[in-house]
Amino acid sequence: MIRSLFFLSILLASFAQAQLTIAVSVAPQAWLAKEIGGDLVNVIVIAPPDASAHTYEPKQSQLASLAKANIYLACGIEFERVWLDRFAAAAPKMKIYATDSGVTKSKIESKAGSADDSRIWLSVAAMRSQAQTTIRALSETDPANMGKYQINGMKLLQTIDRVKAQVASLLAPYREKAFLAYPPALGYVAKDYRLRQIAVDFRGEPKPADIAELKEIVKNEGIRILLVQNGASAKTAQQLAKELGVQIEPINVMEDNWEAMMHALAVHLINAFN
Repeated sequence: MIRSLFFLSILLASFAQAQLTIAVSVAPQAWLAKEIGGDLVNVIVIAPPDASAHTYEPKQSQLASLAKANIYLACGIEFERVWLDRFAAAAPKMKIYATDSGVTKSKIESKAGSADDSRIWLSVAAMRSQAQTTIRALSETDPANMGKYQINGMKLLQTIDRVKAQVASLLAPYREKAFLAYPPALGYVAKDYRLRQIAVDFRGEPKPADIAELKEIVKNEGIRILLVQNGASAKTAQQLAKELGVQIEPINVMEDNWEAMMHALAVHLINAFN
């Protein structure tokens, strides 16, 4: 009996050591990795769901945790431009995969200028591409379990397609309708489901002329809600809502359950349209 327990403890320890440790920049990527890897992976998320993933500064403890990582799944979010080389230096054995490779990024056009929209996990096509890169990353790193990753990956791609169909059905009655977003976080959602995002983004404090222009848009479009992303300036959002005569509805585009998040965003948009 004692010998059996001893060998069982060795077996469990070996299983724990066999887990891949995967680091990701944002929570929706963690969902991908967990759906594909299941109990074969342990996932480290750098930017928490309530953070601004564009300006986030990782803690020293997070840098230290990367020493355990086998893989880093980058997605092209802004803070990676500053930190990815530091991540590589902190974990020289960690292999970095660019899950945004081959993804065509949309442009955000606003008063702040034109910029790539790095929230690619909100694009269904980009999410499928990231899933395929993640399947490849796990399979290359752990070829012994390639079959499991491939099977889980196929199921995941089916889930992504199903979510797109469900959200498309929910939002079909609102095609070509406009919504107001601060910051303009839902460009990919607008593109996928034929909606119109009115970008609220400024260089510094909004000018009176900017407010006047937005007031005219709000009036003409019948908009009554401002969708505000978690991590945005609460002070600026409140000021805008007061000036425009609209209500604030918070949204989160960095949830750790992509499927639930996409359905929640659809509900937020429906609320904005009604």
